[in-house]
Amino acid sequence: MSHVDDILGAGERVVYRTSLHWIEYVVPVVFLGIAMRLWPELTRLAGNNTLGAIVALPPAMWVGFVFLRHRIEEYVVTTERLITRTGILARHVSTYPLDSVATVEVSQGIVGRILGYGSVEIHTQTGSAHGTASRQPVSDPHVWQREILSARQQYLARIGRPFR
Repeated sequence: MSHVDDILGAGERVVYRTSLHWIEYVVPVVFLGIAMRLWPELTRLAGNNTLGAIVALPPAMWVGFVFLRHRIEEYVVTTERLITRTGILARHVSTYPLDSVATVEVSQGIVGRILGYGSVEIHTQTGSAHGTASRQPVSDPHVWQREILSARQQYLARIGRPFR
């Protein structure tokens, strides 16, 4: 069970859940591959495995960090709000009531369009205060955008507020 599932209110249910895209793994895995390829040569030069291990440790830790981030970060749309959870050591949970969401913008480059990832920017408005939250690289950003706007429309209809 995720953290978001633990904080749902009575009658609130998850409509859509997404996470970071696998593209986050590409650069650290490439560096780890290079380090692993260099390890035998470094072992030969140094006469032991120490230098190879020292070179391989940072990229291995980077891959582990990305893995943890991928497992921990959540982007969820519920029937009442939008919830994002980020952070590995320090947790940051942001909640946006659906009626405060003004716009949801998606940005994708050509590689993002081909591989199915992009950044999502959420603009909120409550009274005179404005806020912006950006999440990237999110898997299927257009689906997340559609689900946010659909849940917002249903929420506003349920509470009897006109759509803006």
